Amino acid sequence: QAIEASNGYIICVGETQSNTKGSSDGLLLILDPGTGNAVAEKRFGGAKADGLKAIVQTWEGYLLLAGYSESAGKGKKDAWLLKVDEKGQLIWETTFGSSADDDFSELLILPDGNILAIGQKGNASNGKIWMSKIQEEQLIKEWFLGDGICDKVCSATVGNDGLIVIAGNTSKNTNEGRGDVFLLKTTADGQLLWSKT
Repeated sequence: QAIEASNGYIICVGETQSNTKGSSDGLLLILDPGTGNAVAEKRFGGAKADGLKAIVQTWEGYLLLAGYSESAGKGKKDAWLLKVDEKGQLIWETTFGSSADDDFSELLILPDGNILAIGQKGNASNGKIWMSKIQEEQLIKEWFLGDGICDKVCSATVGNDGLIVIAGNTSKNTNEGRGDVFLLKTTADGQLLWSKT
């Protein structure tokens, strides 16, 4: 995922298996928008597999990064959240999750300034979308949506009205076929408005 930061640089996140501490590390690239050249490259992670999937810039100018970590947390894979400055220097990191596999794949800034992290908790096989409202390093509320058929969260956005639209796909059988597109609309407090496949 990539964004344009308030200072004009392009910030990208992902994961790399090159020169890592473990089998993979979370990767942060800061690029000059005029040339595409890397201004900075930062790697985050530990002795196991770690990766970054999402990035947002806060109103204060900090960057929040999200993904998964096998190097820290309670389970095999936990949802991972990091806060860095515009130069990529780590301020803090934390994990959330269960004893099973969890991850964050999308981050949104809500109109009230809180962060909404979206992903899956307790293995994707449960087919539910995990929405977590976060203040700094604290998870303050969580919800589960998706009718048990969502296999992967692919994208999310917050509209001008403050409502959230989430897109994903499903490998479970539906009315139309197998591996369908999944969409839902919800309030920022987890009240489902509609869902479609």
